[in-house]
Amino acid sequence: MSALGQCLQRAQGELEQPQRRLPLHRGESFGGLGDGAGRGVAGIVTEEPLAVQVDPLDLADAVQRTAQLALGVTGELQVDVTEGFQPGAELRGGPAYPPGDRAQPAVSPGEQGDDPVRLAEFLHTQHHRVVAVELSAVPGHRVILPPRRSSGLHPGRISGSARGQRAESVQITAIRLLPGAGDVTVRADGGVDGVRIKRVVRYQGNQPQTTYEITGTELVLDTSCGNRCSVSYEVTAGEGGSVRGETGSGEVDLSRVGPVEVTVGAGDVRVAGAAGGVRVESGSGNIEVYDVTEPVVLRSGSGDITANRLEGEVDAEARSGNVTVELDRPASVRAHASSGNVDLTVPDGAYQVRSTVGSGTADVGVPHDPSATVVLDVATGSGDLAVTSR
Repeated sequence: MSALGQCLQRAQGELEQPQRRLPLHRGESFGGLGDGAGRGVAGIVTEEPLAVQVDPLDLADAVQRTAQLALGVTGELQVDVTEGFQPGAELRGGPAYPPGDRAQPAVSPGEQGDDPVRLAEFLHTQHHRVVAVELSAVPGHRVILPPRRSSGLHPGRISGSARGQRAESVQITAIRLLPGAGDVTVRADGGVDGVRIKRVVRYQGNQPQTTYEITGTELVLDTSCGNRCSVSYEVTAGEGGSVRGETGSGEVDLSRVGPVEVTVGAGDVRVAGAAGGVRVESGSGNIEVYDVTEPVVLRSGSGDITANRLEGEVDAEARSGNVTVELDRPASVRAHASSGNVDLTVPDGAYQVRSTVGSGTADVGVPHDPSATVVLDVATGSGDLAVTSR
């Protein structure tokens, strides 16, 4: 029994929902419910009266289902909205899942190749939630399509996820990001000979043709693949390669790379152990930087900035969010927040301290030395400010 089947329980006295009917020709794609090759619904599953328990999907109550035997009938069929459809054997998939408001989850490679496609039928519930029912050709599994009480069945949309992994023998010294939607993870490994690239594409509609490009020793990752589509990359390469570029939305996670210069429209950015200067800008998202010895410049429109175990100069500013900076060696720091708290921790030493608080409290525990060459410039328009030494 599939995961969706476990949510089915026998009806015990529930009110039967009035049946709504619509014509369906055998072999047609039902509201876009097909595999792209012209194959449609293979049959209709007959069952005793069942109730679909929808509480786990945050719906109001159970829905009564009554199906009638329709196999073997030719010509036009009258199909109840609440009947279940049995997919043809050419379709493959897994247990049903609720998609929420995010892209479709990844699909493990199947027997047909490295780029399997999941087909899902999306229907609106009476609360306008979207419920995904995944088709499965596993013998003995059945799929029930929950109805929308207000207006009946809505056309489906083909969605899928494709993944692939490849190793290249080229030694990569630079990675460039092109704008789009998707996560990018780069991990440096000194023991890697060449580069390993793992790519996951999530989409609705036709599967896009996405790829990466290697020019000389530069790897170009394109996360743009059209509407309702995202491309995520996980790259393992040698240490010290630079990472530059921008993405429209998605998380960026970089570890043990070289110099970093990245701009993200919406998404979190994490940089750890970079062997070079770091410059990161995020329109909406948190920024985290750790274990960097070179200068750091960080900008966040909406999100927190956290920078710890740094040894070079720091310039960090958040328009809406907290700023937290911790130095391992004395260095000049500019830490500003328009709306948020500012916390700065520095090692013992001589500092010029400049602090400004518009609305909030200031706790400056580092003595001000006018003759010092290292400057701590901290300010917040609305929030608390703290400067401490250790």
